[in-house]
Amino acid sequence: FSFENYGSQVCSSYWSCDSVQNLTSVEMRRMFGDQVCKTVYSDGSCDLLRVASSWMGEVNQTMAGGHCEGMAVLSSLFFSDLADPKDYGATKTSSLKLTGNPKLQRELAYWFATQWFMDGHLIENDPTTQLKILIQAFQDDPDRTIPIGIYKRNMTGGHAITAYAVEDRGNGTYWI
Repeated sequence: FSFENYGSQVCSSYWSCDSVQNLTSVEMRRMFGDQVCKTVYSDGSCDLLRVASSWMGEVNQTMAGGHCEGMAVLSSLFFSDLADPKDYGATKTSSLKLTGNPKLQRELAYWFATQWFMDGHLIENDPTTQLKILIQAFQDDPDRTIPIGIYKRNMTGGHAITAYAVEDRGNGTYWI
């Protein structure tokens, strides 16, 4: 993406900021199905059950700290041709605009929210073991991308990136 990680606003200049659109009932139906709805409407939206509305609100509030997980996952999907940037307004990922693009904002929010369901895919080892796992994954499939979460030891202050290679720089230094 040509834009940086963002929180609850996207700014086109220092003085011009707009609120972003995160999860809506449409994305909640996409993620969980109609069972999260009391009433479904023809436009794809619905009146959410209280528990679904509450969960959506908590996740949307968390995104105020950044949408990096959504950016890491969606960029991987674009790279792997499992999603198409044309669906969000540009022929290539680097040309996508976030400002004034609620469809892209909502898609990034959707993929951000999927991290709540990744427990079975987490590699919670020491950094050396994690690096070995990454190196092996890229040896097995050099064309893959892997979204990675990096956190403090107490699992706070995280950030997500998309790994596309591991480079041995010598003397025990590796670049991801």
